[in-house]
Amino acid sequence: MVWLGLTGDSRPAVQLVSYDEFDAGAECGPEAAPQLPNALAAAELPLRTLLMQARLSGEWNPLDASRRKPERMIRDPYAAYSAVAVDANHDEVVMTDENLFNIWVFDRKVKTSPDQSSEPKRLIGGLNTKIEFQCGLYIDPANGDIYAVNNDTIDTLVIFSRR
Repeated sequence: MVWLGLTGDSRPAVQLVSYDEFDAGAECGPEAAPQLPNALAAAELPLRTLLMQARLSGEWNPLDASRRKPERMIRDPYAAYSAVAVDANHDEVVMTDENLFNIWVFDRKVKTSPDQSSEPKRLIGGLNTKIEFQCGLYIDPANGDIYAVNNDTIDTLVIFSRR
């Protein structure tokens, strides 16, 4: 593996980090390739659904990479707001976050100093919410329910009750 980075004066620097011997005579046999579930080979259902079913049933286990712990995680801890709505009846500002897959609800009248961020009143998120890349937001003025439209990987309108 070769590492490419910048030196302190912004010049590119290249450094050999590691290498592996290459065995030209080695071959990959058919036993090395994971076998797909029969339903996946026949393409009866969408790929995402089949892989989830196979994973839950334990039918497909390609070297069980899903159970390995990551060596390190690189992620952006900050929200990337994509839609904003104001609930005047409850004095709240609601924003969707496309980075952390959350819906943030803030008190509209809270006073925060210029060098601080407001803390949310409520945070809606998690795997069971079906929130991903929200591109639209609506708040029902009658009951305060939050409607958010997912944009990319899940074609779903999610609704969260105020209660």
